Amino acid sequence: MNYARSAWELQAKREEGEQALTIGLFHRKVNEGAFHKPLGMTFTFGLEGTKVGKSDPYSDPTLAQGGSLTTRLRLELKHGSKTAKVLASDLQKRENEIRARLSENPKFFLHLEDGSWGLRE
Repeated sequence: MNYARSAWELQAKREEGEQALTIGLFHRKVNEGAFHKPLGMTFTFGLEGTKVGKSDPYSDPTLAQGGSLTTRLRLELKHGSKTAKVLASDLQKRENEIRARLSENPKFFLHLEDGSWGLRE
């Protein structure tokens, strides 16, 4: 990792008995330039060959764990406000880690009067 100029992490998910493999690619290191957005692909294996298609790496909870916590929080709050405790449970993270990330990103997250968190418009 120290010698690499750019590094990606690959996370894969394949259900037993399924003919498909879904992968998420997450850009972890870059020396020059910007980080790339996560990429997702699904490989479907069949008798006539292999089909490759795009997928959203955040659509699967297993793959989403490799993504940024801020993005995962934004996706969770898209459907309505939640408390930090509920978010921590949903994302399988510590509550203090969730609170810290929410607090340090005021351009995305809004602390509501009832103690829950929501997205800024």
